[in-house]
Amino acid sequence: MPSSTSPTVAPLSTRVKMEDRKRPAVNSTDDIAPPSKRQAVNGSSKAKDDTDTKDEVWVEEYQKDAIYRQMLEYKREKTTLEARLEELDKRSTYHDDHIRVMDGWWTQVKKLLQEISLLVNGTVNFSDESEGRRHFSMFGCSATNTIPEQPFPTRTQFKDNEEFEIHLDEKATKIKSILGTLFSQLANNRGKITPNVTNLESQVNNLLASQKDLILKVDRLTSDKTAFRNS
Repeated sequence: MPSSTSPTVAPLSTRVKMEDRKRPAVNSTDDIAPPSKRQAVNGSSKAKDDTDTKDEVWVEEYQKDAIYRQMLEYKREKTTLEARLEELDKRSTYHDDHIRVMDGWWTQVKKLLQEISLLVNGTVNFSDESEGRRHFSMFGCSATNTIPEQPFPTRTQFKDNEEFEIHLDEKATKIKSILGTLFSQLANNRGKITPNVTNLESQVNNLLASQKDLILKVDRLTSDKTAFRNS
């Protein structure tokens, strides 16, 4: 009868040594990867940090550039507004001058109209104009009328008002001198002047129409000046 043989069992120490050779002990998961892979992983982490830093720098530079462009835009707007303000100031100054000239001339015209309305009935003595008094001598009689120098005080007062008034008075004096001479010659040649009422009414109507036109122009210029100042 054959004898039974038991299987041979390797010693425990031998099995441990064989497993150690098959799977060496590792300390971390990083050591499992090959050296080239570990280097790639470490390099990508560093590259990511560099990319984040570059993005932050780019954003900061972009913000600075945007702020600088906005400042330049504000500077251009400031220059444009200053130029416009200067132009409006000049136009307002010239506008005021035009109104003053028209107002002064219109005052002189009204004074002339009043004097002409008296000249048609006689001669006028302008020797006392410097004191603001005018003496009128009527044909066939002697009378003295005192009229204020400014019967319609609607003038605009301004810096050079006195010089401007002197200039207008010189022109008015020449006109009145010519009119006085003409009426004197007519009185001497024809005797007492009998004015044509219809003709005088026509002249008065024309003068009133001119007055309305001038008043409308003054009102329009005044409105334009107010609009310029409010803009």
